[in-house]
Amino acid sequence: MPETNLKQTLELQNKSPDCSGIITRLLRQVDKNGIEIHTKEDSVKYLLRILDAENNFSKPKIDAHWLQEHESLPYFDPKPNVISFTEATFSGIKIHRDIFKCNYGISFKREFILEKDGSPCIIIPEGRYYSGTKNEEGKLHWLFHSIPDQIKPFLSIIRKPTAFHDGYDISHEREWRIAGDLHFKIEDVFIIFCPQEDFPIFMKAQDNGIPILFDLKWLDLIC
Repeated sequence: MPETNLKQTLELQNKSPDCSGIITRLLRQVDKNGIEIHTKEDSVKYLLRILDAENNFSKPKIDAHWLQEHESLPYFDPKPNVISFTEATFSGIKIHRDIFKCNYGISFKREFILEKDGSPCIIIPEGRYYSGTKNEEGKLHWLFHSIPDQIKPFLSIIRKPTAFHDGYDISHEREWRIAGDLHFKIEDVFIIFCPQEDFPIFMKAQDNGIPILFDLKWLDLIC
């Protein structure tokens, strides 16, 4: 496929129904098995802590954590701390909302995440991760030995289901990551997702209507 310039790329992004100009972090209330991990009250407290509401929104920050998927991968020591986001469209966000019972979240413009060195995940099959080549002496060199530390936070592995593992594939999530904590200003936030009854709480963060407050239930009206 011929290469496109930046202007064409942005036009394609803006006009494509499956592309999103926002990068979103939703606060999940249930895990992949549908088991509750956070209550609605936990989630609103966590979002207020992220936004530093206690200190008049002066030093917002999202803390990074290591990912469970990195736990079983060799040469991921120490485990990189990352923040996960999704580049999902509103339709994709609606599906996340339904599966993970999300009521709260936060979105940034794509350009801001890029400025903070965020990146889409690099997704490779497990077989490729464990592939190897032989050098001139016939010694086997594994691919995972060659992965730079700067790349590891953004790496995700597709695993086929086996008798010992359910399988793993996050490609549908259109995941982006940032390595390390994310410090930002409240004006960097594009959307705060919260129930309409909580708008009076989060309106205190607004200046001329920004960040936008959006109730995830409204997605039922537009998707």
